[in-house]
Amino acid sequence: MHDPTKELLKMVYVGAKSGCEAITAMESKIKNEQLRRDTAAQLEAYSGYARRAESMMNEKNITDIGFPLMNKLTVRGGVMMETMGNPDDGELARLLRVSSKESANRMRSAIADLRESGCDKDVLALAQSMMSFEIAEAEHLGTTKYE
Repeated sequence: MHDPTKELLKMVYVGAKSGCEAITAMESKIKNEQLRRDTAAQLEAYSGYARRAESMMNEKNITDIGFPLMNKLTVRGGVMMETMGNPDDGELARLLRVSSKESANRMRSAIADLRESGCDKDVLALAQSMMSFEIAEAEHLGTTKYE
């Protein structure tokens, strides 16, 4: 049976955990202090979204949502491949910006698809908050010079 609340909650949780993984995998390559602070704030925000999703899972007795090892390996491997050439901080910011935009677009699409299908309003609000955060972060990363 299709459960729109569970589907969107899983998307938020896996997306937030993926954001944490990508930033963690990239941290050692960042040299610019401003970018380091910006990514630390992003990591904290993504961690908060993951914790809130976990809390909602507990409230709703949803026990079968996790962060699969393959997702973790895919994110880490993707970051490794994208950063093999020892990119500068501007390129690292660009990679994070593109990732944030893509994630926000996926979330926007999921919200549009699930909004009218009985999805829990609190889960919708969490997804919308994370989508707005990612849009704002993509804009910030695109307008800040990391030299």
